[in-house]
Amino acid sequence: MIHILGSRTDECIELSMWLRALTVLAQRHNYQGRALPLS
Repeated sequence: MIHILGSRTDECIELSMWLRALTVLAQRHNYQGRALPLS
């Protein structure tokens, strides 16, 4: 149980890092889009 929970925790940490990176990229993309005059 401990090994399984440990491996799952590592996977959750890796997924959270990926999600955080994707969120940062999305925020940067949205910021650049807002900065550009769409109208």
